[in-house]
Amino acid sequence: MNTAMPKIILSLWGLAIPLSGFSQNLSQYQWENRLVLLFAPTSSYTDYRTQMDSFQKAKPGMTDRKLLVLSVFPDNMVSTDYKSWRNEDVRKLRSEYLPEGRVSAFVLIGLDGGIKWSTDLPVSTEKLFSRIDGMPMRRRELEKSDNGGGN
Repeated sequence: MNTAMPKIILSLWGLAIPLSGFSQNLSQYQWENRLVLLFAPTSSYTDYRTQMDSFQKAKPGMTDRKLLVLSVFPDNMVSTDYKSWRNEDVRKLRSEYLPEGRVSAFVLIGLDGGIKWSTDLPVSTEKLFSRIDGMPMRRRELEKSDNGGGN
């Protein structure tokens, strides 16, 4: 009976792994970074530029909240960690996270890898930070920094 337990645990673990191949690529960030996926038709798209400008102005807050931005265009992707992505990965990402019929979107992925928010571009950094700061993991991060004598 004890030998059945590891098989059951392994079987349950197998169910927890996402079926999508691209989710596996994003899993490299799980528990390390929150992701903002910005979908836009081009890098000169007005709402995309507005979003990136607001992120640039709020860089310390972005870093403090462990935010990594992935800008996803129809044929390529640019990430703030400078990783390279295959065209196949870009297509999978767009099909998995970009709502059907939309050319642009803002998607927040939490530390746990789950979608936390999906909306239109642009999003104010105040709204983004407020949403993140209300999440249980973020509240624990803040409690740890307060109790640890940090900031």
